[in-house]
Amino acid sequence: MIAVFFVFPEITAKFSPCGFRTKPKPDDLQTSKVRNQMKAEDVLDALPVNYYLIDLTTKTILQSNDPRVTIGKEPCYQQLFGLAEPCLKGKMMCTCEQIVRSTGTGSMIMETGHRPHKRFLKVNIKKTADSQVILSYSDITAERNAICELKINNKRLARAENLAGFGSWEIDLDTGTMMGSTGACNIYGVDSLRMSVDEAKKIPLAEYREILDKELEELIAGRKQYNITFRIKRPGDGEIRHIHSVAEYREDKNKVFGIIKDITEKEKYECALQESVADLRLAQDIATIGNWKYNPVTRSLTVSEQVRQILEGFDLPAHPSVEHFEKLTGKEHFNLFKKVVRQAVVEGVPFSNQFRIRLH
Repeated sequence: MIAVFFVFPEITAKFSPCGFRTKPKPDDLQTSKVRNQMKAEDVLDALPVNYYLIDLTTKTILQSNDPRVTIGKEPCYQQLFGLAEPCLKGKMMCTCEQIVRSTGTGSMIMETGHRPHKRFLKVNIKKTADSQVILSYSDITAERNAICELKINNKRLARAENLAGFGSWEIDLDTGTMMGSTGACNIYGVDSLRMSVDEAKKIPLAEYREILDKELEELIAGRKQYNITFRIKRPGDGEIRHIHSVAEYREDKNKVFGIIKDITEKEKYECALQESVADLRLAQDIATIGNWKYNPVTRSLTVSEQVRQILEGFDLPAHPSVEHFEKLTGKEHFNLFKKVVRQAVVEGVPFSNQFRIRLH
């Protein structure tokens, strides 16, 4: 007879002869705890960010994967944030104590240093024991500075828009919505220019609706530029304003970006100027008065239609010169005329004089 024996040390240690699992020995439990603890440390050390296990009572760092810190020596606030004293808050408790006492976990923004080297840190905190927390932080200085710069630029843009009387707008063709800047809101007389395109179309006067739609369609189709002047009726006060708008189409975003400028005052001035010129011409016709303009740089002379009517017996060319007046005034009065004109050009002062002319 041949007898074969198999020895399984691990099984004989864990199971009884009857096949039932036996209770682990104390040494096995200790070994398991050490193994689990090592695994946890390995995981923490492998994190892409630095972590710090801190004792809130002594304000010391008990454990970290950051090679720059000293374990159990200098205070946490000094090593992590360069502070000479604890970051106290409220009832003489540090910020970490305040956070973990109320919620057990949380975050805060720390400011360190002074301008222009001030840094902003986002600190995340979680309670692990009665007086211990695990902490990690990230430097968000660049993000904070970018947000601050964006706010400053937006304020500058709003001031520029207000001073120059213009605003910007955009239409999202996918969603059919329109957004506008503060300057655009001021021009259109609305609190917010975040509305549907259909709502925005109600602001311009109805007589411009067809041409505005056509100009937008031509722009999107790439057939022509969007450059149009129209009038609106402001929803808030019902005032009629003259608007000039230009825009471009971004095919990659399927959006239309444009600016608007309030040209109401310019239109009023131009209208007033046209009326003034018409009144002047009427007055000149009635009083038989004409006007002329001399450019000393080009030595060119421009006369009004009324002057030509007064000199109807004299063949005045289309672009006359000063010398043409010598035939009208005679040498004596022509020399006087040139003298006062030259004096006016040199001294920059107006003159008034009388001259005789001969029409025949």
